[in-house]
Amino acid sequence: MRSYTDKFPSRFLKADDLSGRRRLLTIKAITEERVGQGSDAEDKLIASFKEEPKGLVLNRTNCDAIAEILGTEDLDTWPGHRIVLYPTKVDFKGKRVPAIRIEEPPAGKAPPERVSAETEAFMVDLEDREEGEAV
Repeated sequence: MRSYTDKFPSRFLKADDLSGRRRLLTIKAITEERVGQGSDAEDKLIASFKEEPKGLVLNRTNCDAIAEILGTEDLDTWPGHRIVLYPTKVDFKGKRVPAIRIEEPPAGKAPPERVSAETEAFMVDLEDREEGEAV
């Protein structure tokens, strides 16, 4: 089905983007950005991910979930850790609406060790070189 909404893509994840499935994602960065238009615009925290081009606008509930999973409210320590996003419905202003919530990765899917930016840049450069070589 063609939809007009396809002509207005969002930079941010919506529950529908998850297609009813859970997604294991690695936090790449937590930034602050002005979201909305005009007098409704607000500064919001945005989580970006290594595996997903769209960011997630973080509300208090999802920030609390990440802090509980990681054991810290320190935003600077969140990158490099994995979380699971899942679609659900929540009550909002008297209506049931689609939402994204966050849970801990399943056992055996522990967060990767955090590496320095220099090490990560070296690893990406090494991968790029290996992809360019003939096998």
